[in-house]
Amino acid sequence: MKTNIKKLHIFLLSFLLLSTAWAQEVSDPKEYAKLIQSGDKFYTNEDFFSASQDYLKATKFKENDGYADVKLAECYRLNMDYNDSEKWYERCVLFYRAKDPKLVYWLAIVQKTNGKYSDAQMNLGSFIKTFKAVSEEDKLMFKQAEVEYKGCIFAQEQMEQPTKEININLLPFPVNTKNSEFAPVIFYHDSAIVITSARADSKGTELNLATGEARTDNFRYDKKGDRWLRTDNEDNFDIVNTSNDDGAGQLNRKTNKYYYTICDPECGIYVSRKIDGKFTKQEKLNININDGYWNAQPTITASADTMFFVSKRDGGQGANDIWMSINADKKGIKEDWGVARNMFSINTSGTEIAPFWD
Repeated sequence: MKTNIKKLHIFLLSFLLLSTAWAQEVSDPKEYAKLIQSGDKFYTNEDFFSASQDYLKATKFKENDGYADVKLAECYRLNMDYNDSEKWYERCVLFYRAKDPKLVYWLAIVQKTNGKYSDAQMNLGSFIKTFKAVSEEDKLMFKQAEVEYKGCIFAQEQMEQPTKEININLLPFPVNTKNSEFAPVIFYHDSAIVITSARADSKGTELNLATGEARTDNFRYDKKGDRWLRTDNEDNFDIVNTSNDDGAGQLNRKTNKYYYTICDPECGIYVSRKIDGKFTKQEKLNININDGYWNAQPTITASADTMFFVSKRDGGQGANDIWMSINADKKGIKEDWGVARNMFSINTSGTEIAPFWD
């Protein structure tokens, strides 16, 4: 009995401490409200980096602030800072799970992204067992949770398989830097690559507020022995870069056209032609390709008459879908792209990105 009483006292003390934390008043209500209002404005404008700075400051004014904590976790996730996102989602699940069961789903998603498949599987299993889907959005999330759960099982099974004899090495500086590098593509030959990077010497003069980094550009490198060196600009390739976000492109097989993305801030697909050995100022492809708010990440077939790309246009199955368009000019001289068709057999209710035709 004494042991039970002792446990009860400890429980009551813990409960009182937790209640005190939840009921803690904001030391400076006006400054706190100002930070939340500013963070919400940045969040609405999809400037998740700036929003996260305000929400983080707000959490220091009010301990266990459900609103700021959840928003901060979301901002880190949407800004692809998955380590910090996982930390804050863990906190949110601990304190606010009863109020918002979806937090368990998002924690599992960032855990899966961070390679913690066992933890993600456990949380997804818990979510699937307890979540009550009401709205259509809820039903889509529930369906996706089942897909992610199977993905965790598959990933763990693959990790138990014998390691294939493949060596993966991180490319050294200057290809990789402290900034973001992504979307590498082979250029003229297999010792020449173009990457998309948000490094400081890009043409953009303003920061990308969504990432907190510089605007992205296309950067080209040639392999010389064991080193990768920045390619000179004899063919005027640097003309493809603008003061906006540029990148995620592909050279056609004839090596006389470079198709890529420019976001200003809406994303569209452009082409730069090489005439007399020089790349020329980019031109935006027609409305069949650039229809709506967001079109990006083109890949071209070897015959150059078919393009696959990612779009958020109406008629898709998820947030981003893969679409295809065929050029009416079979000689590939004109950019006469036909009405885009949705790749329904490939797309899901999730987010498809970065198609590549091999």
